[in-house]
Amino acid sequence: MTALVPPERLGRSRRAPWSAGAGGSTLWLLTSTTTRQAVGAIDASARAGYSFVVLAGDEPTERPDFGVLADRIARRGMRLGVCTDGARFADPEVAAGAATAWGLAWVDLHGAGSDLAVLEAALESLGDAGVAVGLTVTANEGGSAVVDALAPAERLAELRVTPDAALDPAEGAARVVAL
Repeated sequence: MTALVPPERLGRSRRAPWSAGAGGSTLWLLTSTTTRQAVGAIDASARAGYSFVVLAGDEPTERPDFGVLADRIARRGMRLGVCTDGARFADPEVAAGAATAWGLAWVDLHGAGSDLAVLEAALESLGDAGVAVGLTVTANEGGSAVVDALAPAERLAELRVTPDAALDPAEGAARVVAL
């Protein structure tokens, strides 16, 4: 199923890609979409003037067609965002390559259930590559520990605190703290 989630449902931050002034709308593609559905949604969104596509749900970087979709998004002139556990982008070469080849503009790291060292490495690699990084955590002790470790204001574009275990920003409202 293709998810078209208007930015106003997600909350806003002055530095988030979908914030006021960024232009256009955002297409959220969940990992449950087939390649064919995703390509169709990307093409239709480009024609409709969307400027940003976020790949979300489970771990989108593990999709066999991740590169195909990222290439398609870049060729259509839209910016790419990814909601991820950070493992793929912990490698500085991968982060820099994604920023250069696909125009990776934003990554939301899922704080809960992720290895803190991996999140730290991804945050550093993505920051060095010029990619805006957000952090989504749950409002519990584990989320607090991740925030304490990773959330200095100069390192994060956005911090999201969800009231429950649902970490995908496309699935329900999150309280956004603009940094």
